[in-house]
Amino acid sequence: MRYSVTLAVVLMGLLIPLGWQQQGEARAAGSVEADQAYLDNFGPPPAVETGRALARVGYLPLRSDPSRVSALPFFLYDEKNQLRQIIGRLNGKDLILPPDSPLYQPALDGVSIGVGAESAAVVTLTVTTERVLPREEQTALFAMLTETAMQFPELSAVRILLNGKPAAGMPPEGFRHVPGRIVPVQPPTVLLIGGMWEPGAAYSTELSVSFDRPVKVRHFALFKVNGEKVAGEYFTSAFDMAVVVHPEHPRAYPEGTLLRAEWEIIDAKGRANHGVTELPLQRFEH
Repeated sequence: MRYSVTLAVVLMGLLIPLGWQQQGEARAAGSVEADQAYLDNFGPPPAVETGRALARVGYLPLRSDPSRVSALPFFLYDEKNQLRQIIGRLNGKDLILPPDSPLYQPALDGVSIGVGAESAAVVTLTVTTERVLPREEQTALFAMLTETAMQFPELSAVRILLNGKPAAGMPPEGFRHVPGRIVPVQPPTVLLIGGMWEPGAAYSTELSVSFDRPVKVRHFALFKVNGEKVAGEYFTSAFDMAVVVHPEHPRAYPEGTLLRAEWEIIDAKGRANHGVTELPLQRFEH
């Protein structure tokens, strides 16, 4: 399967030798501006060498309880239409979740979500679909949209229209943040193992093991499933969200190659995790 470059935010930007995270050297003067929702869920944002980014969050519902949600980190470069950008990613097919994620995307198929103009600190979100959304799916979708929008302090409520009509159960003033609906973020984990292909290339010269948030890497190794280590140069990516490998023998890793990552990581809130992840090499293209 081939993925567009929009999926590969963890692969882009400047690469830093993996040893940097243990050496603690200072980076140059880029900036990442985090809002309170990001700070509450993920702690201080990562440093970047150049440019300016915005650290924000989106919320997805729990499989075990669709009325409750948990946060995902998002990095934006455009200050305009931030809510529209985040909802577009939450409701997009390009969003990647860990294979065993407790979260899911509600109402993904056959549903479009629009962001209307704000009026008196209330934003209107329009949900359009030709299929009937079960009540549980509506509950999950409305919780996702409400909490994602309410991270912006200038908003006091969210109105949701389903096919032009007020959403079921919506108060006259609109939906508001519900204390206790947001559950704590789980420890960090691996999202995928991918490679970046140039157009027309037969193999990738850059492999990446991507994490679900910025992390510090305490230990990392990448192997073929036969135990042979992937030789090459190891780096961390922009936003500290991946280990990127420039393999010595890239022809040895065609699309679909089963790779095994051994990892130990910790995020900015001190949540640590470790594991062994086996996944096929996914293809990304510039």
